[in-house]
Formats: sequence, C-alpha cells, structure tokens
Amino acid sequence: MKPLNETCTQHGFKDRYGYKYKGDLWKQSGNDKRIWKRRTDLDLVQQDTRQIRNVECKYFYGIKRHNHMKRSIASGQVPPMLYFHEMGKVKLQYHCHSIKTQLPKEFDDKSSLEDFYNITMRNERKCFSRWKKVDVTKIYEPRGLLDYLVKETKLDKVSLDEHNSVLIKPPSTQRSNINSSYYSSKNQHDVFQKRLV
Repeated sequence: MKPLNETCTQHGFKDRYGYKYKGDLWKQSGNDKRIWKRRTDLDLVQQDTRQIRNVECKYFYGIKRHNHMKRSIASGQVPPMLYFHEMGKVKLQYHCHSIKTQLPKEFDDKSSLEDFYNITMRNERKCFSRWKKVDVTKIYEPRGLLDYLVKETKLDKVSLDEHNSVLIKPPSTQRSNINSSYYSSKNQHDVFQKRLV
C-alpha cells in the first residue's frame, strides 16, 4: 500500500491522499450483489415486507403462527396496516413507508417504536440497512399524508403494496355475494345430486 498525493495545494493544507492497492478496492462481494438485487427488485422487496409484517404482528398483536394471519385479519385482531414502496429521489433502490393505525400501549410512543425497529427488528430480519436508522413519525393530521405516499404512482406502477397491506374491510353482513342464494347449502346439495345423475 503506497500513499499518493491527489491534490497539490499551497503549503500542503487540505491535501487529499489516496492509497494504491494491488487489487481492486471497490470490487463487490457476492453478498453486496445479493443485497443490491433484493433492494432493486419489487417482488423481493414485497417478500421482505411480508417478513416485516409477520414480525410486527408477532410483537404487536401476539400472532405467533403466520399461517393464522388470514384468520386473525378476518376476525379483526389485526388493525389496518398499509405499506408503500417507492424509489426515492435517486431512483436506485426501493424503500418502504408503513402506516399503523393502532398500536399496543408499550409501543405507542416514538422512542419505544424506534428502539423496536432499530434493535429488535434489525436483529430478527436481515433486510434492514446496517447503517441507516428507521425514522418514526407520529401523524396527528392525516391530510396530505396519502398524497405524499402515492407521489410515485403511475399507470403502470402502484405504490401501495396490496399483497402485504391489511386494508379496512366492511363487516361480513355487507360483503354478501350477489349470487349468495345460489350458493346456499341446499342449492349446493341439489347441484351435487344433479351431477351424480
């Protein structure tokens, strides 16, 4: 390793020195390429968001088995949670915005929620950046929030992650199917009997 003077200022004040190596200093490892791929592909970002949502449901709402998630969402145990993915100003990598509507009392303040994401969640999941901190902001007035979150929405790309978001659903009495009388148990039995004949 040999130091090289990159600048030549008067009296050597604020000179910049670099070092010459025998190999390539900026050569990427396999892990760097894997992380870059996971942060630039939307499908892989949605997989990471699914893992984040599962860990949040485990700590916030006590759902330990992820195969019971649909049942817990349908019963109302999990309140609405929205996830948005966007590229940001530089348009190089995706980042995620998350909206939580109801949290338990132990996670209700900003400092405990930042500790949860920056310590607990970072140890549980590898998809978090090692050097960036998670920013938590409490929203009192939601006006303008959705405009900010959907600013990158276009005809071919939607910022809302519809696979992982828990949306507000009407009660089951309002969600009746148009053909619900056709699918009643009596009609299903009659259709089954007709097929056998």
